[in-house]
Amino acid sequence: MRSPAMRVDLDALRSAVPDLAGVAGAVDTALTQLREALAAEGECWGRGELGSAFGSGYGPVREQAEQVFGELSRGISSMGAAFGSVADAAQAADLRAVGRLR
Repeated sequence: MRSPAMRVDLDALRSAVPDLAGVAGAVDTALTQLREALAAEGECWGRGELGSAFGSGYGPVREQAEQVFGELSRGISSMGAAFGSVADAAQAADLRAVGRLR
């Protein structure tokens, strides 16, 4: 029984790199806009008992959300870089294989 060959579409991998960079940039832009909007609102929930209770829970959640958005952007950028590396490695392996067959 013959095993299926592994195929890598080098052009598709390489063309995905700028697309992923664009998505990472969009996440960064959204995070910047979110930070600006939240800063503009300030502590709009008030300083009474209920407002203080809300604010004490809100701050850590906001910080966590900002951190996660940053990690998401970095992860998408890393994925794009990995796609480029995979394409380069696959192409190099193909060239080595062709060289051995000559």
